[in-house]
Amino acid sequence: MALEKSKGEVVMTKRIMVCSYIAVTAVVALYASRVLAIPQGQQKAPQVPTRPHLDDPNYYDRDGKHDAPYAEKFKADAKAKTEARMKAALAKPTPHTADGHPNLNGIWVVNSAGLPVIISDDGKNRKVLFGPFDNGKPWPPVPEIPPDQPSYKSEYQAKVKDLWIDETHQDPTAYTCKEPGVPRMGEPDQIVQVPGQVIFLYKQGLAGGIPGNTFRVIPMDGRPHRTDVDPTAMGDSIGHWDMDTLVVDVTRLDDSTWFGKYGNIHTDAMHVVERFTRKGDTLQYTFTVDDPGMLTKPWTAKTVTRVLGGPDDAIGSDVPCVDNDSQHLTGLEHF
Repeated sequence: MALEKSKGEVVMTKRIMVCSYIAVTAVVALYASRVLAIPQGQQKAPQVPTRPHLDDPNYYDRDGKHDAPYAEKFKADAKAKTEARMKAALAKPTPHTADGHPNLNGIWVVNSAGLPVIISDDGKNRKVLFGPFDNGKPWPPVPEIPPDQPSYKSEYQAKVKDLWIDETHQDPTAYTCKEPGVPRMGEPDQIVQVPGQVIFLYKQGLAGGIPGNTFRVIPMDGRPHRTDVDPTAMGDSIGHWDMDTLVVDVTRLDDSTWFGKYGNIHTDAMHVVERFTRKGDTLQYTFTVDDPGMLTKPWTAKTVTRVLGGPDDAIGSDVPCVDNDSQHLTGLEHF
């Protein structure tokens, strides 16, 4: 009797297994018919989201209070202050070191006033205003790639566009703790210039910026590029003077980074030339990228100008970078 019961249990178990298999197979088939059966051409490009609820130019004013006049006044005042600071910095004489070259030593800060902030009377509450917007409406979820960006070969153009659309997830450094590399890490926050070398110091940035304080040492003694090192995100740098401009030549860059935020991929044959020019108490920075493997021609970035800071602008201690953001990003909106 016990044996017969045992056989019955075996039969029942097999029936349950068969029914479970059929159910799982049906679910997989339904998924495949609805998701996997999408024509190949439709799988390629991510869909650009729309945000019709943001058509209201005052959308940023969540509590209903109209803060546009304050924000407009802040922008006007900030523009006047930054322009006056830049004018005064440019009017200063350009100092030189004992060897006759411009003195690049110093802390170099961004000439910006930031975003308008409304502070409550008791000082306990602060509201940051992200508007009003220049064209009267918020920026689109995925802005168009500006026309002054690098010119890619035809076989890479679609890929670059797709990467930009899904920049939130595809950018290797936007929401991670990876190094942005040269030239994307941009101009240094502090320069130490000594005979035979120049040292660039970089402070930890915000999301998408440099994940921690770091540095670069640029030899100035006429040595050639190294050939016995592996490519890295920062590459191998050597410097020389072109009249009053410091020129830094960078090779041996790996292909793990973007050299710009607009999906700017590159090969490990990319060659970068950075140029630093001091005028008065300003530092002008630009760079040229040459990558014959992907670009139709070399591309030069717009010149960025910083102003000489003071002791209060010194680089502070950084904090550990922890990659906690990327796993929570679900949309395609650009921030």
